[in-house]
Amino acid sequence: MNIANLHKAEKKVSALKIAHEGKAEIRAIKILKNEVFAKHTTTIPAVLFCTSGETVYESENGEKHVLKTGDYVHIPENVVHWLTAVQEAQLLLIK
Repeated sequence: MNIANLHKAEKKVSALKIAHEGKAEIRAIKILKNEVFAKHTTTIPAVLFCTSGETVYESENGEKHVLKTGDYVHIPENVVHWLTAVQEAQLLLIK
């Protein structure tokens, strides 16, 4: 299987749970070019991996990271954050 094929229609932002075990889960995320994954939080720490494309991760505490293919960022719990796709981006969220 390929995560690029998981997302059905050309939704601006798509997030699909692809695996879970207890509280742990993995989500495949796709964000179209110039679209924003709106502000949100996570209740447990997470790691966000960029598997293709380019996106910018920003948080309420001033963090800003440009994520390109192969890059990742740690997301702390209860911190408001959002993503803006510079190019169409495929990501994996592990928490």
